[in-house]
Amino acid sequence: MRRLSLFLICLGLSSGAGVATAAECRLDTLTQQLWRGPLQELLADDLWVNDAYDAAHALLVPLHAAYRTPPGDEQPFEAFMARALAHSDQLATPGSLNRWQFLYLVTQYLSLRDASGQWTETDQRWADLIATEAQELWEERPVKWYNGQTFGNMRDLLRWKLETPAERLDKRYHGIVWDLEWYVMAASSDLYALHRDNSFGELYRMSIAPTLRDVLTRYLPVQPDGTVLYRPGVWSDYPDFAYAGYAQAPAPGDPPKPNPNVTLDSSHASRFGAWAGSWAALTEVFPQERSRLATLRSGLARTFTRRIYSPPASTSFVRFHNYMDGSNTVYRWNYATAGQGNGYRPYELSGTPYLGWWGLLGTPEITRIYRKMAAGFPLRDDALRTYVGPNTTRQRHPLLGWPAAFNGGIVELNTRLVAGGCLER
Repeated sequence: MRRLSLFLICLGLSSGAGVATAAECRLDTLTQQLWRGPLQELLADDLWVNDAYDAAHALLVPLHAAYRTPPGDEQPFEAFMARALAHSDQLATPGSLNRWQFLYLVTQYLSLRDASGQWTETDQRWADLIATEAQELWEERPVKWYNGQTFGNMRDLLRWKLETPAERLDKRYHGIVWDLEWYVMAASSDLYALHRDNSFGELYRMSIAPTLRDVLTRYLPVQPDGTVLYRPGVWSDYPDFAYAGYAQAPAPGDPPKPNPNVTLDSSHASRFGAWAGSWAALTEVFPQERSRLATLRSGLARTFTRRIYSPPASTSFVRFHNYMDGSNTVYRWNYATAGQGNGYRPYELSGTPYLGWWGLLGTPEITRIYRKMAAGFPLRDDALRTYVGPNTTRQRHPLLGWPAAFNGGIVELNTRLVAGGCLER
């Protein structure tokens, strides 16, 4: 695929699941420096060994941008993916969320490779490996669920969730579709868009796609105002949301106070910004779903711009609400990585949008918000304190840990890439 020779003008790709068509974007000198600095340092490291989860978050937006810039900018990603494949035995535990978050980065990479006409034997080996693992999880590997029940495989568990009335569940959260299942369905959609005419393509058409269609219908309803929420109330008795009824930090000794209509937190919801592109593969199986998927995609963009985004008022920096519905209450109080008497206070999930995943929805309004975000760099201490919140206690890569990844780091790069319009459709 021919691309322009000037680094300052980036053109997008035009096909493939999860691959958006982008308008022109202009990258300033600072953005180029960030591209050549922290991004290249990260890609030179073996991030799949101990940092797969964070790396997948941080690298997805630059990955998309790399295939909208002059020839050669994608080569460090190619080298990184080739090394990761050669050492795939070092990846996180099979069937784990960490592994599949990284494998989704790979399937997005494969989509971009296919659309640019650069498919290689290495890419095929990745596709075969991931398809084999997806098939195993979907059809063969037993799953023990929160209710203590063991299901024969992921497909059976998801069908049980879809077919079991809420009143028959011991806990409302026993009906959630959780991160791993979303990732497997999104990655499988990427793979189907690449290779339809094999046994995995048949599995996708006959089983994965119908289940994903039903999951989207039940779990991501479009609201009267056109926004999309993750099925309100289904998370209400999950421990992470036990204090979601508090508008401010609970005092010591305060009991849990759940919100019966709580929806998903805005941090985890950012993944929908990427997954929505992958879901486009559904239209090849169910052409009649095209309009509904377009409505879902635009509804997610509206959720970000109308509910999650908080226009600057009392502060001079950009902030975001803690929940998809625009509520801004406490999240994960007393959570293991935050510690007792701590958790996410109002606005303290505001750092996640800076990773840029919402930008993959590709609307001009989202780009405008990211321009406001980019204009805030270098971030002041009060902004950083809000964005980082109760920093995790787990060990992180020095270039991926917060707050180091913000000013002059990969998070600033991602913000600037979205602000530059590279991801607009």
